[in-house]
Amino acid sequence: PSEQAVPADSPLGRRESQTEGIPRLNVVAIIDNRGLGRLALQPSQVEPLSAFLNRETIAETLQRDGQANLLLVTADAQGSSTPWIDGLDLDLADFGLTLSRVTQSFGDEGPAAEVIFDYYNVTSDQLLIPSTAAKAIEDEFADRGLVPALTYLANAIEKVDSAGTPTASVPYSTITAIDSSPSLPLEFGDADLPADQSPSGRPREPGSPTPIVLNRWAADALEANLGDRLRVAYFEPEVENGREVERFFDAVLSEIVPITKPARPYRRTRPAEFDQPPTIYNDPDLTPTVPGVTDQESISDWDLPFKLEREIESEDDRYWTEHRLTPKAFLPLADGRQYFGSRFGDTTSLRIPATSVADETQLRRELLAVLSPIRQQLGWQPIEIRRQQLDASRGTTPFDALFLSLSSFVILAAILLIALLFRLGMLQRAKEYGVLLAAGWTGRDVSRLAVREGMWVALPGIVFGVLGGLGYAAAVLGALRSWWVGAVTVPFLEFHANPLSLVIGAAAGALVSWLTLLVTARQLRRSPARALLSGKVEPPIAETARRGSPQERSSSGWFGYASVAIAVVAIAVLIFGMRGSGLAQAGAFVGSGMLLLAAALIAVHGSLSRARRGGAASNQSFSLIAVAAGNPRRNPLRSTLSIGLMAVASFLIISMSAFQLRPTDSGVGGFDLIASTATPLYRDLADPAVRRELLGPDHTALASATIVPLRVRAGQDASCNNLYQAIQPTVLGISPSMADTTHGATFEWAAVDQPAGGATDDASPWTMLETLAVGTEDDPVPLVLDQNTAMWSLQMRGGVGEVRAFEWHSGHPIYFRVVGLLANSVLQGSLLIGQANFEHLFPSISGFQSFLIRSDDPPAASAALEKRLGDIGMDVRDTRTVLSRLMAVQNTYLKTFQSLGALGLMLGTIGLAIAQLRSALERRGELAVMRAVGFSRARLASLVMLETATLLLLGIGCGLLCASIAIAPYLFSGQSQPAMIAPMIAVVAIALLGLLAGVVAVARVVRMPLVESLRAA
Repeated sequence: PSEQAVPADSPLGRRESQTEGIPRLNVVAIIDNRGLGRLALQPSQVEPLSAFLNRETIAETLQRDGQANLLLVTADAQGSSTPWIDGLDLDLADFGLTLSRVTQSFGDEGPAAEVIFDYYNVTSDQLLIPSTAAKAIEDEFADRGLVPALTYLANAIEKVDSAGTPTASVPYSTITAIDSSPSLPLEFGDADLPADQSPSGRPREPGSPTPIVLNRWAADALEANLGDRLRVAYFEPEVENGREVERFFDAVLSEIVPITKPARPYRRTRPAEFDQPPTIYNDPDLTPTVPGVTDQESISDWDLPFKLEREIESEDDRYWTEHRLTPKAFLPLADGRQYFGSRFGDTTSLRIPATSVADETQLRRELLAVLSPIRQQLGWQPIEIRRQQLDASRGTTPFDALFLSLSSFVILAAILLIALLFRLGMLQRAKEYGVLLAAGWTGRDVSRLAVREGMWVALPGIVFGVLGGLGYAAAVLGALRSWWVGAVTVPFLEFHANPLSLVIGAAAGALVSWLTLLVTARQLRRSPARALLSGKVEPPIAETARRGSPQERSSSGWFGYASVAIAVVAIAVLIFGMRGSGLAQAGAFVGSGMLLLAAALIAVHGSLSRARRGGAASNQSFSLIAVAAGNPRRNPLRSTLSIGLMAVASFLIISMSAFQLRPTDSGVGGFDLIASTATPLYRDLADPAVRRELLGPDHTALASATIVPLRVRAGQDASCNNLYQAIQPTVLGISPSMADTTHGATFEWAAVDQPAGGATDDASPWTMLETLAVGTEDDPVPLVLDQNTAMWSLQMRGGVGEVRAFEWHSGHPIYFRVVGLLANSVLQGSLLIGQANFEHLFPSISGFQSFLIRSDDPPAASAALEKRLGDIGMDVRDTRTVLSRLMAVQNTYLKTFQSLGALGLMLGTIGLAIAQLRSALERRGELAVMRAVGFSRARLASLVMLETATLLLLGIGCGLLCASIAIAPYLFSGQSQPAMIAPMIAVVAIALLGLLAGVVAVARVVRMPLVESLRAA
């Protein structure tokens, strides 16, 4: 926003009474005819502006308001975005350029007046004309006498003797680099020809002094004559690490041109007046208007970004009063561009003789015709807001895939629970199934009947499951909008359910349920009617008799081979997955976890089966603990299902706890503070002298501080805090001091590009960023970024060596090559490139806007910086706090995934309770006999609780073992640094909840009627 008044003839000016108190908008968001956008307006501004800011009004504002800088896109009724920038009536002011006619005459007004000079001058409100615009205009008007010029401020013009010692000096003089022309003839000697030739055609001698022309005032002040040696002191166009760098070049005086002293000097409100004819060199318009300089009455009042350290004499101030910024010296354009040109440009004005222009209006049209084809390079780039919003809304992380894959563990637990429940139901109705078999039904018919009955129970469960899934998803989104809003930084997440996904989910649930019931009901086909009539569901006697035979024992050995083979495959999947991207690693973790659990359960089932067939050993102990530990062998399949339920829950909860992140010294690179400014700081805070100057007495708070300044190309946040895809991420220009092995950064590297040939390099990986590159596909810019940013936010899955292009200007991609990946760093969310490459790629950006600070007293340093540099919007934050907020995103999502483990734990607890209840029902006769021979109720309750504890410990052990193997590669690669307390608490919680399952069976045993149970036996 600008503090300037709104022009009365603009639409905003005419509506000013309706928008009183709203600052003028130099940047206005896109507002299309459907109300999309309004991105740059504050809420207090939208309401009064929305009443009249429509397409026509914005277009009119563009035509009349030269200082607006707008990017416009509209959408038609069908929703397609159609740029209408081609139809805008742009003016030169919209490109930041000004066309003015510069005329100097002498004598009476009217046709009789003597015209000294008359030309049209093209200048820029940014002082330097963009190189693209300057070249286009030069090429178009070269045959019409156009003369480019570059005016610069010299710190001093000195006359030197043969030894190089200054004998006279003129401070703070404007010098114009311009070639000789009919309108402004200058005698440069050899310099009138191309820089590499002399009049005779021989090459100019390398290192020869630059020819320079002085006006009479400067020559007299220096007492200089033709051929005298001069030296010019000037600051480099761009500071180096925030400090001005003074340079010198040698010159030889080739000509002295006249200049007329005015009768009345300049004032702010009027030009100088002459009583003698001025010369063509009396032209202050060779220097563009510079606010804070050209409007001052004295050199001492100049508002410059650096101090005027040279002594200013009264004669110098008198020249300023009489001639303002009229150049004191001229030099060839090529030499001037060599000394004073920069990435910001090398032209301050373009002179077009008035004699070659028929009409100023026509000249404007011709200039606009030249600039229109390159308007995108000059900032007028249409942006399709709706398309960008849709692209960004695809997100950075496939949470649907992650939730579905991690839910597979819960689905597995649900399948096991279905099997346990169905088997319990079959046991309770065993006599009924036996009657059906006795009445002539086949085992296949009874099995089909059981499956159909099971599906009639499953279908309502599926409906409730779909509703529960909707509620669960809505609850998670609600938590992300409230409790966990720090993880997503946006409170406007909305619940959206696709009907097709609900149908697919319900169908998948029905299919899984049917297959589970079908497999479980197969036992009814093999059970004889007599066994069913006695209340037991078991295989035929002949099949049971075969157990323990050499053939059966041989076939059972395949359980061990299968478990080992599956475990090997799981480890291979995990290792190869670690070499891939974030999605590949996530898939490898889930896949290997499932395989490891399967291997563990197969091994457990095989072990229990072998122990059952082996019978009681001669030295077997009949203590209560031994009996309880041996009971799971009585039904290996049911025990394995119960163990699997607890193993799944344990795996999810423990493995997710291992990925919780905590700030570390390597994560913050050894820095205590990270600071940012709203506007660039052009001084080097790393320099103690600059800190003393900027911070005054408070500089002592940073006396021993180490500061690394960073350049910033503002863009979209590519950290985990941004749920949307970053198309134009923020870029940081890394100072070479980051590679200092003593005072530089100590970030931990997840991966670093290896030198060619396998050679070792002890230098910091940051030095790789100093390699200069142009940013093409063949010569990409070296890039460092955080591993999480690369894997998730930017979907850069190739790791070190990947080449990726980003566009900050449409049609101009910049290619980068990853040379290093940081591990969980505070620099997450930005592209990190070398400072030299940054200056090349983003020439319009200067100064520093981000700072990494290491201090002995961080609170004092933070207070000093925010107090003294508040005028540029200095904001200082603790690096560990920033890193904690970034890590909170991953930690929050891990908590949501752990909620799946909690669901699995609930299923496991229910399943374990069902298994123990079924065991008590099957053994009610046995338990009654034990009660009759003298076992107390408490003794029997202890037996059941010990059996539960045995299954529980086996389940937790399997889950813990599989989780440890699955997360091992992440531990070794440094991607995970698990805490010990959280997993221990998780294990204790699982054990306590699991023991609750035994309480159900204990209650059943305690209430069991003795006589009725004996009859059942």
